[in-house]
Amino acid sequence: MFPKDVALAERGIESYAGARLYDSAGQPIGVIAAMDRRVRAPSETVHSIMEIFAAQASVEMDRSAAWAATWESEARLKQAQRVARVGTWTHDLSTGALTYSDEAYRILGWRPKTTDLTLDLFYESVHPDDLAMLKDSSARAIQTGTRHALEHRIVRPNGEIRWVYEDAVIEGDAQGQPARLIGTVQDVTLRKQAEDDVRSVLDNLQDAFYRTDVGGRVTMISRSIVDISGFSPDEIIGRSLADFYADPDDRQNFLTALQASGGQITGYEARIRNKDGGEVWVATSARYRYDAAGKFAGVEGTTRDIDRQKRAEAALRRAEEMLREGLDALPVALAIYDSTDRLALSNENYRAVLLPNGEMV
Repeated sequence: MFPKDVALAERGIESYAGARLYDSAGQPIGVIAAMDRRVRAPSETVHSIMEIFAAQASVEMDRSAAWAATWESEARLKQAQRVARVGTWTHDLSTGALTYSDEAYRILGWRPKTTDLTLDLFYESVHPDDLAMLKDSSARAIQTGTRHALEHRIVRPNGEIRWVYEDAVIEGDAQGQPARLIGTVQDVTLRKQAEDDVRSVLDNLQDAFYRTDVGGRVTMISRSIVDISGFSPDEIIGRSLADFYADPDDRQNFLTALQASGGQITGYEARIRNKDGGEVWVATSARYRYDAAGKFAGVEGTTRDIDRQKRAEAALRRAEEMLREGLDALPVALAIYDSTDRLALSNENYRAVLLPNGEMV
């Protein structure tokens, strides 16, 4: 420190007056100083002036640091939004003004900050078939305070159709009245396309793919269920699978077998009711489904129509019974052996003349 500081001495500094700089939290962040090569006597005035300068400099440095941090934070936010394809927006309910982030502009197909956004202009960008649904969701959120969350399509200025997911909440004013909607918009087109591709594959399978929640209610089912049951997916989704079993006990029997097999089962046979009220034999292969946290989330699997196979098996059994009855009615002993001399079929008269040791009389 002055006057013993070598660097100052080498520069011929004879006088020094300084004051510490502090940030808004009271932590030291530097020093402000005045130096002279002439010898000057200590002065309270100079000291007071330095303290004033120090206070002003501290405020400016703190403000600059906060601005730099804010700028860096905003830059990172913009980058994150662009990578995730998520934009933010605000709708002022009193003025109708819309405020969009740069990424929200890009999602809608507009260059950032080059279009004066209005609610009518935004409505023009919404796919006509989805506009009523979006308006209903927004109005319900404003009236009830519930969340405004939905997926819908937009049409960009170049005619391209994209899927977006909007999620917004109501923010109230000082009196608790709805003041603005604050939300996010995310481009989910790639996910929707992937879902459509998967659904197309599932819908073209012979088997019907399905998912249920923890309560056994159907949350997803492929269109191939129409060929099996006559019911459309819309007629099944949301209902309990137990509603479709011909025997109410079969649903619980299936769940018991699924649990006993460790949460995965193959080819479980049961009868379901079709839309016409008839019964159809199906074979179900299923497994437990878990969420990202490893918690049980329901069951998923495939169901195959085996009704023709089961009816053919039943017809074969009846034919065999009729054949046996016919053979037993014959007045002679009759037996049929295969190529390995194994007894394949015999009637009652043939079996009656066999001794216990298998010898014939």
